Amino acid sequence: MTKKYFILEIKSGTHCKYGCIALIYANPVIERKFMGFSSRSVIDHYCSDTETFIIPEDTDIINPIIKEAQSNKGTWEVELSDFRNEVTFNETLGRRIVAHLSNKF
Repeated sequence: MTKKYFILEIKSGTHCKYGCIALIYANPVIERKFMGFSSRSVIDHYCSDTETFIIPEDTDIINPIIKEAQSNKGTWEVELSDFRNEVTFNETLGRRIVAHLSNKF
């Protein structure tokens, strides 16, 4: 299943188990269809809907994501089967969160 996200930020980090990682913070794109018209809306700041994706810090993985987002006005289409959910501690927030962890680890 694919889902579209609006990327807020991509930054480097360290995971206690996986070492150097890239964190992608993104909000789901909301697409609506009404009477033959479609609209798309996004929240362009951090909110309760913001999701965290953890991928290896590898330019071969990160650069295509950045290029896709740049060509699609910040939108990244994610194949969710490429990720698994994992509870991890977010030091910035000071609490545990559910993050989408790349299957490439």
